[in-house]
Amino acid sequence: MPDSLPFYLVGPEGRERRRLLETLGPAAEVFDDPAHFGDPAAHPPGLVLAIRADVEPDALMALAESVADAGEGWCLATASGPPEERVRVLSMGFPHTLSEVRRYIDDPRGARGTLLELRGVLREISHVRHDVNNPLTSALAEVQLILFDAEEGELRESMEVVQEQLRRIRDLIASTSHLRVPSSPR
Repeated sequence: MPDSLPFYLVGPEGRERRRLLETLGPAAEVFDDPAHFGDPAAHPPGLVLAIRADVEPDALMALAESVADAGEGWCLATASGPPEERVRVLSMGFPHTLSEVRRYIDDPRGARGTLLELRGVLREISHVRHDVNNPLTSALAEVQLILFDAEEGELRESMEVVQEQLRRIRDLIASTSHLRVPSSPR
């Protein structure tokens, strides 16, 4: 997997670490604690996955600060609890501040809405896709009605360009249809 995003697993040996390594595979680099991970500049940019239950909040905050300062290509996520819990991705960019990350680290259940999770991002993509499709369908229908009555000339050529661009937008939106919230196992 040399072309894939590097994974850095941070947390001491234990059940959670073994479970995550089974998921990530042998390509993941493992560090017992954030201090052993050190400066992100010493590694290629990638996903730093911290085992929340096994890393002290202050050490996790220091890790968050170093990843936030490392620049593009870095992402921090935490994994905690039993296997049915989700990995939570901590957004380091706008509009989340390190103080919001600190609130999440101190109380992840009480910091809902502060940090982006994949499920929330996928839900938002679905809403945006729906919200853009409605006016897009109306605009495309209006252009097609104009084209139905338009004679050859400048107006017709302009409307054909508009129709082509609206169809490109429609196709772009359709290309995101695979990005949806997976159904929950029952």
